[in-house]
Amino acid sequence: MKLKSIIYPFASFGTVLSIYLINNYQSLPHYGWAILALSLTILLSVYLARQNNGSYSFKYKSVEPSEFLFFPVYIGLYLIALRLEWNIQSWIILTLLFIIWFRLESVCYFNIIWSLMGYKFYRVTTSNGTIVHVICKNKDWKISPSSTNENLEKVGELTAINNFTYIQNKFVDKTASNSEE
Repeated sequence: MKLKSIIYPFASFGTVLSIYLINNYQSLPHYGWAILALSLTILLSVYLARQNNGSYSFKYKSVEPSEFLFFPVYIGLYLIALRLEWNIQSWIILTLLFIIWFRLESVCYFNIIWSLMGYKFYRVTTSNGTIVHVICKNKDWKISPSSTNENLEKVGELTAINNFTYIQNKFVDKTASNSEE
């Protein structure tokens, strides 16, 4: 098991843990744990977003935004974290939630910190029909009207998180790359 397969889910689940800690530590000295958890989550998210080997690319035939699929999951997790009290049962519930989060690979890479950093989440259908998720800084990534099945657009400089999730760390201006060809 690769270390990054544990780090990515923790980076996205860390905000839930921070909310739990803030909600349950009601005195000022204890807020340090919540601040520490949130700081580690932010630092880890920024570090992971900047890691780039850019060794993957593929041709795609359709692109659609996918943030709306993940926000309800996050809101549900935040509501659960706000309702849990400070006891052993709550820690067991949080541990079970993290294990479930860890096993749901398509959801667990949605990171609210990356959304705040300007990353967008897209559901992309590749030229061979595989559906993958691409996380990138393209503000409004759409398939160009000139693309057909014979002339598929290519997305590159991707870092693989797993077999179905990729992150593109550099902003790619699609109009500039199309005008050069």
